[in-house]
Amino acid sequence: MPQAPPEIRAAKEPLTTNEFRRALEQGLGRAILCLKNHDPTPYKEIILETCLKDTRYDQQSEGSRVPYLMEAIDLCHDENFFRDAILEAHPATPSEVPDYADTWLEEQFTDFALAFAKRGNEKARDLLYDSFAANPEYSEKFALGRAEAITKLDGLIGLTFVLEQYAKVASEILEYYPSSWFKKLLAKRYTEEVIEQHVKELCEANPAVQSFVDRFDAQIEVQIPKINKKPTATYAQFQLMLQQRSDYPGGIRFWGKRATKTMFKRVARELLQQTDPELIRGYLYAFCYREFPFSFKHLLRLVVHEQQDVRLHSVIALHNFQNSQVRELALELIEDAHLRSVAVGLFELNYLPGDAEKIVAVLQKISDPDEIHSVGYCVRDVYKENRVSEALEPLILQYEFNLCSQCREFTLDLLKDLEILPDWMLEEAQWDSYSDTRETVQAWLTPKTP
Repeated sequence: MPQAPPEIRAAKEPLTTNEFRRALEQGLGRAILCLKNHDPTPYKEIILETCLKDTRYDQQSEGSRVPYLMEAIDLCHDENFFRDAILEAHPATPSEVPDYADTWLEEQFTDFALAFAKRGNEKARDLLYDSFAANPEYSEKFALGRAEAITKLDGLIGLTFVLEQYAKVASEILEYYPSSWFKKLLAKRYTEEVIEQHVKELCEANPAVQSFVDRFDAQIEVQIPKINKKPTATYAQFQLMLQQRSDYPGGIRFWGKRATKTMFKRVARELLQQTDPELIRGYLYAFCYREFPFSFKHLLRLVVHEQQDVRLHSVIALHNFQNSQVRELALELIEDAHLRSVAVGLFELNYLPGDAEKIVAVLQKISDPDEIHSVGYCVRDVYKENRVSEALEPLILQYEFNLCSQCREFTLDLLKDLEILPDWMLEEAQWDSYSDTRETVQAWLTPKTP
């Protein structure tokens, strides 16, 4: 992670092309501020390049970048230049549906087509309709949003087209059905009665649509179970997840949150009896959110285990302990390139004034985006627990170099809560690519009515 200057410019002067590229690809609001305040000409090609690739770190959580990129396009005052190139690059729909495909970029192109179609561009409208009709199953399987986009664009007319296309392929795809998204999409334009009457008339006119809708309703009833918001944690559940030997710790971690004290201790005792590194790792997952119920020295022994994953997850389990030996371990492990990211979390309960300097030193050694993202969780946890003004520099580094825009919002929230949020950051955050950040900042800036 590069070293950040004391105060990062919020586009008070033109950004260099490299600075602008990084800001735009990361979704920082300073890219928009730069375009607002300075000649956009030097940045046009960079904006187009960014529109033609997906630069989000976590596509599932960060939302669409298209509204943000459309702002950049509008500030260049040359929509034709961008629109023609983007629509020309829209990928063709495959005739066969693969088992797997990385379609996040295609989803972005769908969002662009909708944005331009809303502005009256017929080529964009045709592209939406044609790409969906070419293979509705492909579009639905990979959640490309084309059906939703057509319905948003043309209301009941769009819904008619979508249902007719679904009906053409539904008889061949037994597991295939859409969600009831259309009522939500059309709620602001039509009453529920109008929507239901339209679908009814469409079914009466087209038996294939009627058959599809009937089967859709039946499948919804059977396949969507009621969600138990607080499922009971059982020992059998733990053993089942453990035997799967998954590298993903989420299930066992949340099991550990819900387990009874008796069950939790049972699992802790079993951990101490394990010799298989994969099983030790699985057991350690359970102690991520709750303190290991016996002496932390058992975990210290695992920190020097020969297996890397065992070492890593034993350090995570030690985050829950406040002890001078744990602090000494933190000071040692922040020099370990393999464990430094999780070692930062050991300061959460063992923090002393001046530790921000040590954390900054760790952050400045990191360049891998995944490691920056990983250490970000630890940095925020440390300063949620230790409300100190010296948190500013570590948190600025996280804001500046963590590629995840959702994590950027979390960092802003924490800086605001600690009352150390810089004015320059607040200013540019109003133009961030992440819609939740914009809404949050707008709420902060809106005067509260008495």
